[in-house]
Amino acid sequence: MKSPIYRFMLRDNQGMNHSFEIYSSTEIRSSAGRLGGSSSSDDYNVVADHMARVCSAQHLWELRNFGLGDLVADVRRRRVDLGLATPSVANGKTDK
Repeated sequence: MKSPIYRFMLRDNQGMNHSFEIYSSTEIRSSAGRLGGSSSSDDYNVVADHMARVCSAQHLWELRNFGLGDLVADVRRRRVDLGLATPSVANGKTDK
């Protein structure tokens, strides 16, 4: 099994733990859960939507630094579609 090029974990406001592993711009995995139960996925659309809901602008910036600009652009577009960010006139899309 190959190693991810980027891996990070975070905890949201409700105490849910989220873990992401990025292998390429098109191969991503995530898991989320609390003590007693969790779920995971390696389906691109499911994980990208998950990232759009919980990842901060800082995490997305770090992904860009690893050459994952296509993934970041897709996640930002999904943030706009979910109403979590507004389109930016200068740069396409940005976080609220």
